[in-house]
Amino acid sequence: IKVMGDDIYSAGCFSSVVDFDNSGGDAYLNASSSRDIFVTKYSQLCNNYSSSYQVTACESYFDSISGNTYTSSGEYSSNLISLLGCDSSVQLNAFIYPEYTTYLNELSCASYTLPETGVVYTTSGNYTIDLQSSHGCDSTVILDLIIGNSPDQTMIVEECGSYTWDFNNQTYTSSGVYSSTIINQYGCDTTYTLDLTLLQAPNVSTTQTASDVSVPAGAQSYIWLDCDANYAVIFGANQSSFTPSYNGSFAVIVSNQQCTDTSSCVLFNSVNVTEHDLVFDIYPNPTNNAVSIDLPNAQNSIRMKLLDASARIISENEFDGPQQVELFIDGEAGIYFLHIEINGSHFVEKIVKLNP
Repeated sequence: IKVMGDDIYSAGCFSSVVDFDNSGGDAYLNASSSRDIFVTKYSQLCNNYSSSYQVTACESYFDSISGNTYTSSGEYSSNLISLLGCDSSVQLNAFIYPEYTTYLNELSCASYTLPETGVVYTTSGNYTIDLQSSHGCDSTVILDLIIGNSPDQTMIVEECGSYTWDFNNQTYTSSGVYSSTIINQYGCDTTYTLDLTLLQAPNVSTTQTASDVSVPAGAQSYIWLDCDANYAVIFGANQSSFTPSYNGSFAVIVSNQQCTDTSSCVLFNSVNVTEHDLVFDIYPNPTNNAVSIDLPNAQNSIRMKLLDASARIISENEFDGPQQVELFIDGEAGIYFLHIEINGSHFVEKIVKLNP
């Protein structure tokens, strides 16, 4: 074979009958013997060539023939030149599909089913789900999920007398099992159950006579209080009845084996008070430790006796001619009575000692 210009010459041997027309026509030669020699000439060296191919890709496709990157579906043509310098055309049919990311914000009271997968979620949280589309491309679902229900709760309560439930603001006076449904901030129902046992509260109804104040007997313990002295305990006053030695307002703490309750304060003013013209100051009252007694002028003889609320003598002193006396209270916090005798006159003053 030899190329000369735009023509190609070829030579060789053949036998029998050979069609030398490659264009579809007939050009038969018969060999004159068992073998013969032929010489052929071919003109128009280049024949235009065209082809096409199809691809499917996700997001983008790099075409190695054209060197281009395609990001959308379409028909793309590339014109090429062969090694012999002839033109050829290649057509690319590209189907390019996107990769999706879907964001979901969901609120459910009990559970949530993701439509794409059918998976059921029962816990709040952030979930990333990797999927594939029908074309084989990646698809991502980012789920921000709130499960809004609160678990049902049961409260076991023991209370004395009655109980007011905060969930429904109802007051119960008998034992039993009660329920209340609350709608939370997500609009979901939550059921609360109250298992209530009411214990027998002590009777703290008071009865007052001219000489004492009392509550019904039969409880385990009684503690009488001075309401005017910030509910200070009156030492020794631990019976169902109490006889005050001074006028004031009193209450009692009553306890049985199960419950404790406090009565209302009762005003008692049946103790006779002797009026006197002598004016003196006792301060500070209430006090933490000691009090000072200021007299209007010097007195010849002063006797002072300090008693607790149960009439037990704490201290006893006698002074000559003082105008001021300082008295230290050696005892627990509570109510004390200072008996003062001056020149044959007797006075009683209440002193309240606080915790230091």
